[in-house]
Amino acid sequence: MKKIRLLPMVVLMAFVCMLVGCSKEKDNKIEIGSAQRVSIYYGVSSYAMFTKEEEIISTLKDCFTSLQFKETEEKIDVLTALSIYFFENEDADETEEKNVVLVCVDENGVFQLNGSPQSLKVSSGNFNYSDIMAIYEAGKDG
Repeated sequence: MKKIRLLPMVVLMAFVCMLVGCSKEKDNKIEIGSAQRVSIYYGVSSYAMFTKEEEIISTLKDCFTSLQFKETEEKIDVLTALSIYFFENEDADETEEKNVVLVCVDENGVFQLNGSPQSLKVSSGNFNYSDIMAIYEAGKDG
């Protein structure tokens, strides 16, 4: 886990939810696959959580993979948005990683997936924002 002290970089990461994406999304479902590393950013905070712990990655995957979404007119609140990046290794020597999935969600349950500007709400499945926030906060203490 690292501290990032460059506020402009963190602000850029908060807005990346609206600008870029490079991953799998089918039928408004999240397919994470074989993620081996996760990064979580919160709003415009100068702290980011990074982990390769399999238990945490598995817990995060479970939070998202059963969800289905519907479009909403609500806009994501970038100040409370958690940006969760799932990465996998491209080759065995772990020198290259690629972004598998990007999930952005705010405290009101508004999602943006894989950099799409389309706002979504959960239509099927259970999601608890505070569970993800707790993982992020625990990363500060570790």
